[in-house]
Amino acid sequence: MRLTPIVLSALLLISACQGNVDQSGPSAISTASLTAVEAASLDNDVAAHWLTPTLLVLPATAAANTYDLVRREGDYLEIVPLTTATAPDWLASKFPHLAGFQAFNVNLPQAQVKQWLKSEVFVVLADAQNILRSISHVQHGNLLDALYTSGPEDADEATDLGATIAADGVHFKLWAPTARNVTLLLFNPDKSPATPASVDMTEDERTGIWLTRIAPEFASAFYRYQVEVYHPASRKIETLVTTDPYSLSLSTNSEYSQVVDLGLPTTQPDGWAEQADVKVGAPENNIFYELHIRDFSAHDPLLSTPTHRGKYKAFSEPASAGISHLKALQQAGINNIHLLPTFDIGTVNEDASKVIDLNDPLTKVCKLLPDNVLCNDVKDHSRSVRQVLDELSATGTERQAIVSSLAPHDNFNWGYDPFHYAVPEGSYALNPEGVARIVEFREMVQNIHNLGFRVIMDVVYNHTHQAGLERTAVLDKLVPGYYHRRHPVSGAIEQSTCCDNTATERAMMEKLMVDSLVVWARDYKIDGFRFDLMAHQPKAAMLRAREAVRQVDADTYFYGEGWNFGEVENNQRFVQASQLELSGTEIGTFSDRLRDTVHGGLTGSSDEVRRSQGIGNGLGTVPNELQNPSQDPARYALLKDQLRVSLAGNLATFPLTNAAGEQVTGKDIPYGDQPAGYALDPADTINYVSKHDNQ
Repeated sequence: MRLTPIVLSALLLISACQGNVDQSGPSAISTASLTAVEAASLDNDVAAHWLTPTLLVLPATAAANTYDLVRREGDYLEIVPLTTATAPDWLASKFPHLAGFQAFNVNLPQAQVKQWLKSEVFVVLADAQNILRSISHVQHGNLLDALYTSGPEDADEATDLGATIAADGVHFKLWAPTARNVTLLLFNPDKSPATPASVDMTEDERTGIWLTRIAPEFASAFYRYQVEVYHPASRKIETLVTTDPYSLSLSTNSEYSQVVDLGLPTTQPDGWAEQADVKVGAPENNIFYELHIRDFSAHDPLLSTPTHRGKYKAFSEPASAGISHLKALQQAGINNIHLLPTFDIGTVNEDASKVIDLNDPLTKVCKLLPDNVLCNDVKDHSRSVRQVLDELSATGTERQAIVSSLAPHDNFNWGYDPFHYAVPEGSYALNPEGVARIVEFREMVQNIHNLGFRVIMDVVYNHTHQAGLERTAVLDKLVPGYYHRRHPVSGAIEQSTCCDNTATERAMMEKLMVDSLVVWARDYKIDGFRFDLMAHQPKAAMLRAREAVRQVDADTYFYGEGWNFGEVENNQRFVQASQLELSGTEIGTFSDRLRDTVHGGLTGSSDEVRRSQGIGNGLGTVPNELQNPSQDPARYALLKDQLRVSLAGNLATFPLTNAAGEQVTGKDIPYGDQPAGYALDPADTINYVSKHDNQ
């Protein structure tokens, strides 16, 4: 192993090696000489997976005779030859998507491995003539787990990541093992630099956690992290400034994290400690009502304070139409309010002066968007957007064109765009700045509890709003390449969920999920969680998360979407938290069996599209046979059997006589290529006919 100076070229990853090479040192590419044209024509992928300090795998190939692991540091290459190895027995079970890859030994001390990961690392493949044939950049997320989370007291056991207040000051801890330097930036309430403006942080090389401590007077300070790190998006060392993924409080639009103690009375509404604790007895007693916070009150004519429309505060108005409706639902037996995502999201501007509402006058619209069609076509700018739309034909195209032109700037989003996982969304708060939004969110939870409902929170751990170097990317700026699931060859972030898929199979992504769930259950009194695209997460991670939450809330209930699709389909990467795999766990999965049977089938969508939208598992395009049984008697009989199993809790062992007069059980009734009955306990399923994206 040695350092070899090189000449860098804008066209090259590797250019011609210079000088006399010490032939006594190990290097398969020591005599290689490349021109710019030769190097530019090399195959280039991200197919090398460094799994443990001593093991790296690549797609099997016969085209190369030598393989070298290379670290580029400035104008130098550090080179380590790779030797072929026998794949260990655990490779196929732990990383099934890499089971067919070729294994190689890496001969580097562990301390050096950690230093290599702070630079650009790739594998060079050369042929028998020592001519370079391809370059494979390294995916090292699993190696970070092996280095920093495989011991008994390392990064994933840390209980105080983020900013915590203690008697001796404020402690900051950030997991960023590939960072070269981390600096804490401090700000006053007006976001001017504090004194001191910056504090250098120190890395614990055992855990990869950077830490520092500052004086107690910073117990409500705003802060950011400045991180110097190699980033695969640009393939260079970047100096990035970002917020804390363990933020507990944020400024408007989440531009700054804030130190906070959620146990202080100043973060709680009056009566917080005395609110109702609603019990259901058993998970099978849960009946859910899905509710979007803005839609709940956006058009409520009975709100006494118009500014409460679409806000947490609307739940504080007892005489409103919305609260009257909730009271009627409670009397009818519904006992859970399922809030669509209300953690911090990356899509809605939290500054009300810069976002457009349906009731805003055109004067505001045209100030923000002077080139919008409304500003030229409508003369009276004192009128509201709503008034203009109401005058247009309901069957024409003008309404939709206007709404579409305003959509990037309006105040509506479903909320499936995670930015920070443990802070309430600010656009629903009258005051999104700092602790104020925390108090308003807690007041909403308290009011819902006092109405006699449990509060369920919709959570989205399967993807983030952005990754790479984008504005709302937090995780991928701090530990690039770790928190997101990547294609095994191209290295592109998988996006089967819609957006940048997270890798909850990794220890520190699972830890972030678990730690934030505990915050919501312990500090915000959330009674249960609905998981978006839950099957994109490991079953084992879900079970560990529930156990952690049960330590602070014994009767919590977990449920979510168990749809089986994407790069994780059929347990390709791990045992999924999917419908069939969760059977017997009492983690509920939405049952498309009942929904599709009641609908009589959904038309006009391919099976692939249906699965990607969480719509069934292969019923295909069928007419509504429940209304037209004579059209397809056999299909009608099957739908009736499926419906009976659904009404019996989708139980796999439920005995029944099917339409053909045969004695069968729920698992014997087919539903596409799966059994109609898959549950071992009624709590394993959520039966429904419609929800926000499965009408």
